[in-house]
Amino acid sequence: MLDKIKVLITNQKGGVGKSTISANLAGFLAIEKNYKVSLLDYDKQGTSSVLVSKNPHPNIQPYKSGLSYQQNSNYTLLEAKAALRRYSAHAEITIADLTWTFGLPYDFMLEFDVLIIPSSNSQVEIASTEIFILEYIQRQMIKIKQKRQIILVAPSRVDRNQLSEIQFPGLGFLENCFICPPIFRISQINNAVLNDFWFRIDNNIISEN
Repeated sequence: MLDKIKVLITNQKGGVGKSTISANLAGFLAIEKNYKVSLLDYDKQGTSSVLVSKNPHPNIQPYKSGLSYQQNSNYTLLEAKAALRRYSAHAEITIADLTWTFGLPYDFMLEFDVLIIPSSNSQVEIASTEIFILEYIQRQMIKIKQKRQIILVAPSRVDRNQLSEIQFPGLGFLENCFICPPIFRISQINNAVLNDFWFRIDNNIISEN
């Protein structure tokens, strides 16, 4: 029997494919692997929950839970944890979509078994992603090891002629951090997602991506 798994897909920056990855991962696990999946969308715009709602499936339950950020307060953390407990209760796999903000303490990431960090392959974004991950690990190293948490960096919206530029040298020494195969840039990809999940689309270039 599968232990319940919680996955957080997050980055400090918008526009890196976070919501599209969240929706497609939820779809793949629910439809292809037959898991009961809860998609918890913490972002105010609710993109991933909208994408899943456009393609309903009995194994996927989307939830939208925007957070109220209050400076120097634990209210946001309590609110985020409460939503996670409530909406993951009946799921085998929970996928949470969150644009990270420092209104939340790093402690919240420890609620999850797997972190997926989408990143573009610009040098500025790569450096920002490395700093984000390294700061988290530096502050929570002992608890991360105890939990055996896995961190996956997902290079997203990559141009095929830029493959040689996808390098995260600052993360190479981390035993629990891995770089995923790239997700390529495809024009108007979100229009395709509105019609179905990537892996079920007839266009081979999109479905393989």
